[in-house]
Amino acid sequence: MKNIIFFLDSCPFFFFRLYSLYNALLTRCGWTVKKEITKHSQLYLLRVEHNNPTSDQDLLMVRANELGEDLLEMELIDTQEAYRALRERRQAAKRKLFVAGIMRYAAMLTLPLFLGCGMLFYLLFRQSQSPETMAHVYALDGSVVRYELPDGSVAWLNAGSSLRYPTRFSKTVRSVELEGEAYFEVSASKEHPFEVHTPAGLKVHVHGTCFNVSAYGDSPKTETSLAEGKVCITLPNSDTPVELLPGEHLIYDNVEKTVDRSRVDVDEKIAWKEGELIFRNAGIEEIFQRLERRFNVEITYRNHRHKDYRYRATFRNESLTQILEYLAKTASMKWHIDNITTASKNSNKNKHVTVDLY
Repeated sequence: MKNIIFFLDSCPFFFFRLYSLYNALLTRCGWTVKKEITKHSQLYLLRVEHNNPTSDQDLLMVRANELGEDLLEMELIDTQEAYRALRERRQAAKRKLFVAGIMRYAAMLTLPLFLGCGMLFYLLFRQSQSPETMAHVYALDGSVVRYELPDGSVAWLNAGSSLRYPTRFSKTVRSVELEGEAYFEVSASKEHPFEVHTPAGLKVHVHGTCFNVSAYGDSPKTETSLAEGKVCITLPNSDTPVELLPGEHLIYDNVEKTVDRSRVDVDEKIAWKEGELIFRNAGIEEIFQRLERRFNVEITYRNHRHKDYRYRATFRNESLTQILEYLAKTASMKWHIDNITTASKNSNKNKHVTVDLY
């Protein structure tokens, strides 16, 4: 009997401690406990308190009553509401961590992005402010060079010619400078005209066409021949352009400042592209100049009788000696070719040719 009384006496305390621990756990997790004590229990506690119980039975009944109220409180716990609140807090914490991670990675990526944009802006600004860079193309004597310009246009340079152009054409005009002879195939662009400037000050203005310009520095004439399309030629000290049509040829005298316009066989004018030499009523001085460039030699001639020799001929694969022999058939002419060791010291030519006309 004493054992039973001891067990009943200790049970309320045991369940009370168990409930206290459970309630603390629920409170830490954020759950709520609905504490509702029945009116019957409250009246009973008041009666026991006023009667000042001293018997073991009264004390046992009080503890049993407290245990019943604890069990009632445990039954009144809203588990679903507590679980929902806990899940919401966990989801909010996950969102906070996710946003913090995103912001951290965004900050890590933003700095290199800003640095890259700043460097790009600096390079573009510096490039726009930097002076124009020019490129040069040369065709040495004895050679023909084909070259493609930045806009896709193609230029063939004859022997002894040079072409100067910007590495990047401007937004308004594609401008090049020519000294020598060149044949151009210009890509069409109405918004960006193509201009060729010569040493004598003559300018050729086109939008997209095929034409030939001869403007050697040692020649007294500047010539332009049109193969296709249309060109406008602006003469030195003149604002009125001269328009050429296909098959037309213009000769500007750099000394006399005169202009001669005629129709020609353009294929003959541009035959040098294919390695041909075509002369039509050409004087001996013009022939020797072209032979110098073609064979990279220096020719010195003496016209003892001061005759005006004119030739009409076409040469393709002939050597210099063969051409001189052909010219000697119609003129009393003698020549000899010096080796490179006895050539003029101030010349870059391979050989020196001396011609005497009688």
